[in-house]
Amino acid sequence: MYFWPFDVSTVHITYACLGSFVVFFTLFSLVIREKLYLGEAIWATVFGIAIGPYGTNIVNPRSWGDADIAKVNAITMEVTRVVLALGVFAIGVELPKSYLLRHWRSLTILLLGGMTWGWLICGALIYVLVPGLQFYPALVVSACLTPTDPILAAAVCGGKYAEKHVPLHLRRILAAESAANDGLAFPFLYISLYLVLEGPGEAVRDWFLITWLYEVFVGILMGCVFGSLFRMLMKMCEKREFVDRSSSVAQYVALAIMTMGFALLLGVDELLAAFFAGTAFSWDGAFNEATEDTSFSSVMAMLFDSACFIFIGAWMPFASFYDANLTLTVWRLVVITILLLLVRRIPPILMSYKIIPDIKNFKEALFSGHFGPMGVGAVFISSLAVSKLPTPTGPISADDQQTLLAASIQPIVAFVVLWSILIHGLSIPFWTLSKRVNTLTYTWPRSPTAQPEWLNQVLRPGFSRTTTMTQPTTPTPGFVESGIVVEGEGSVDEWPEGRKAETPSQERGPVLIDEVLRTAGQPSAGDGTAGTQGGPGLARQRLVTFSAEEKGRESRVSNIGGGWLAGGPEDEAEDDEHAAKEDTSEEQASPVLEETNHPAIPDTPITLPTVPIPAALRDVANPQNAAHGAQGS
Repeated sequence: MYFWPFDVSTVHITYACLGSFVVFFTLFSLVIREKLYLGEAIWATVFGIAIGPYGTNIVNPRSWGDADIAKVNAITMEVTRVVLALGVFAIGVELPKSYLLRHWRSLTILLLGGMTWGWLICGALIYVLVPGLQFYPALVVSACLTPTDPILAAAVCGGKYAEKHVPLHLRRILAAESAANDGLAFPFLYISLYLVLEGPGEAVRDWFLITWLYEVFVGILMGCVFGSLFRMLMKMCEKREFVDRSSSVAQYVALAIMTMGFALLLGVDELLAAFFAGTAFSWDGAFNEATEDTSFSSVMAMLFDSACFIFIGAWMPFASFYDANLTLTVWRLVVITILLLLVRRIPPILMSYKIIPDIKNFKEALFSGHFGPMGVGAVFISSLAVSKLPTPTGPISADDQQTLLAASIQPIVAFVVLWSILIHGLSIPFWTLSKRVNTLTYTWPRSPTAQPEWLNQVLRPGFSRTTTMTQPTTPTPGFVESGIVVEGEGSVDEWPEGRKAETPSQERGPVLIDEVLRTAGQPSAGDGTAGTQGGPGLARQRLVTFSAEEKGRESRVSNIGGGWLAGGPEDEAEDDEHAAKEDTSEEQASPVLEETNHPAIPDTPITLPTVPIPAALRDVANPQNAAHGAQGS
């Protein structure tokens, strides 16, 4: 009996690699996504490169299908097609109800104006920098790089950083644009292919009749019909309780694949059909409400996206990045990539954002122009283009533009896609890191006095770093002479130094801190001895704000004579009303001043020495007394 347990195939290795990546990524997903602001796309691509033919050679997609170029291209096209259909359908479902009807103007300008600009500019750059390609073949390559990738756009605009810093209206319009322009890349691709394969005369006719009237418009109509009919059918079944909750969530994947399948059978634009099916399915917002607290769709999206980017990483044709027969060199591809990132989207959006209602200012326009990544959509369109061109079988000549285009289109697209994944995937992490490195924190002094800050840290005779003062309910002569009066009933209260009131209900009371902390023998600014002991700042009052709510009651501390009362008659009435509700039978004390910068020592009541206040200082602190004195004299 023959038995050999180690019958390993390429499919089995692929299963193990895909599962291992998802397992280890999800173990650290919270840190990777919410701390490092990195999605699964960049990690999956790097992992695919590592296990691909230019890494460990564990998985080699270009060897599948007996290494036949046409079969490998068909596999690539179908893998990316399924992921794109699910992605654009998901974006359509998650848009608010009637979103396309209310934001049609912004979408029209971004799609038609922005894509036309990008298609022509990218074609011109490729025509100049790739000597072997003429202008029409360069437009075919440009059509592959024109659309924004919905998978990468969702990862960039849907992360934690974007939720905090990118406005909701901007995230929605970018998501809708990225989903719609993948389907609208078909007209740009086919007009370029018709120009290469047929010539200008027949190209315009076929482009208008076949591409626009049939593929695009019939695809949109089909998606709307499918989504609307299925929405009504779903409501009818839910009303009669024919469907359970888990089955309703499964429609997320099933309807997208069904729409894509029927669109392919009819030969229409499957990406536009899937997007409009998702939009019509959630047109009234009922599906979003029903699946708001479910995570099945996000789990499926992560699995499909991870598998697709691992495939793209292993599929990368690194050997073709430098090929003299294709007139490709690394430096040419680097220049093309840099210029595409700079001129493909940013200039048209900056020039037209004032007429785009969903882009409010220059910063939003710059953000929208930058975050237009190229990824799965570009790989799919390039595979579709290669399937329409003759397969290279022998030596490639610059005179045969169709064969040269078929051989060079995927190396150019793959190089740009690779760097777009890296640059757009790392943009937010590098931005947040630069903000942290370049941020200088400066703490302002606690008091707006003229005396230096170090003087506030000096230990004064008789006081420790942690000082507690307990004041009696009835003002004593010592406190009166020191300039402090306690109004109403007191309690043992605390407020940290420098505390700021945050709500109107928190009462504020000025305290003469310098007078309280001044010990016997220290000169005051009012008697002309200031200058060597702290200067004029000792005569100034430092306002300390405390929270009455945190202290558990409303006590009132004011300056003697009513010079700077925190509240007026209304505040006094509120204090009296509140005091009437309290139990006045117990003896209570007034506020406590506590500094908490250093380790505390046991609280000990302190008897402050009675320091006579010069008449000049009392007049400065109490202008009303000075006015009465002047009238009396």
